[in-house]
Amino acid sequence: MNAPLPRRLLLACLIAVSTAFAAASPSGDEIYPRGKTFPFMGYSGAPQRDALLGFSVAGPSYGADQNIPLAAAESAGLSFPYKIGLKMDFHAKAPDKALQLSAEEVKKQITEQVAKVANRKSICWWYLGPEELRWWRKNEMDYMAAAVEAIRAADPLNRPIWMYEPNFRDAKSLAKTGRFQDIIGKGFYVNLAGYQDHRIWVRWSMDQQTKAITELAKEEGPGGRHRIPIVLPELCKDPEDPALDHLIPRWVRHDVYLGLMSGGKGVAIWSLFQRAEVKRTWPLWFDAYSRAATELTGPLQLGQVFLFGKKSNKFPVSVVSGPKELEVTKGAKKELEAGTTSKNEKQEARIIYPSLCVSEYEHEGATYLFLCNSSSTELIAYQSRELTDEWDLVDVFGARGHNRKNNRLYGYLEPLGVRCYRVTAR
Repeated sequence: MNAPLPRRLLLACLIAVSTAFAAASPSGDEIYPRGKTFPFMGYSGAPQRDALLGFSVAGPSYGADQNIPLAAAESAGLSFPYKIGLKMDFHAKAPDKALQLSAEEVKKQITEQVAKVANRKSICWWYLGPEELRWWRKNEMDYMAAAVEAIRAADPLNRPIWMYEPNFRDAKSLAKTGRFQDIIGKGFYVNLAGYQDHRIWVRWSMDQQTKAITELAKEEGPGGRHRIPIVLPELCKDPEDPALDHLIPRWVRHDVYLGLMSGGKGVAIWSLFQRAEVKRTWPLWFDAYSRAATELTGPLQLGQVFLFGKKSNKFPVSVVSGPKELEVTKGAKKELEAGTTSKNEKQEARIIYPSLCVSEYEHEGATYLFLCNSSSTELIAYQSRELTDEWDLVDVFGARGHNRKNNRLYGYLEPLGVRCYRVTAR
């Protein structure tokens, strides 16, 4: 068996390949949903490095001076979600109080912030602060309404607005705060939220976002805003057991692709900053996310499939052996983001999903069939309905050749495995 490449050499190879990939990406186009470029970003990254590894956006930055990360993003040729907001201290503890500003004063200050940078076309989205505003707090919703109104009035390009939502937000809550937003994105921090061995929680999370968007679309009708959900996976903590470090690439791949297969239209990783809590394994996480980024924005252009592919069901796939369903008890564990999670969201609830997620898309004359096994421990054997010789199949990720038996596509998916077939008519 060949020895693995040293990490530095592997990273150099990735950079070289990714540089070649740049020509295949939608050059000069704007970030979705205003353009066609697939949004792949990470909070507080290094734009010059990330731009060579498939990242299309320099993710949000928490710095007080947003012009510094904006300039870094522009220098690297990346777009940037610019943070707009006021230090309201909504989480202040007695005797301290939240800042009390009238709606007009909020609008005035927000308008001034937007006006200073409204002509910077490298700004793809507005990132509203403070984060995690609570729908059951009138002062927070009054602030959100005023801030959003001011942003929309001051931005001639009508760029999308996004506010980070807590991990345990459900569809009902997301619909209440989501009416002010264009990007719906809550935390998908599987390990940090207590679901390391129950990664089907990614699918539940995306379902909450898509259900909220569907509900808002019904309320607003044909003239309503176009909203998109995004995937927010984690890069923030070492596994508690170092013996599990080797699973990180598998975790990353599963979480990114399951989120996209469930409806996601972009990826934002929290975070790319090399914090002390992830000192041991940061390179493993980052390399795995970089691989996904290059698949989505490089020559394969799989991001375009998830953005613009039309859902279809030409090749239904079923489980032959292995678990057909997975169950997990949802509830706010470890008090993660407890201060901004409602009582209902903290309550335990039993959720069940199919162990095998199958998503099929028609895009530019081909059918893309994605398969994802969310079991952390068991293999799944799968097969398709009967095919005909009129179809050619390619394993997009090239892990192994596809199998045809009795005119059916069949194979095995390892625990947390992801596969993609590209099917074309002869």
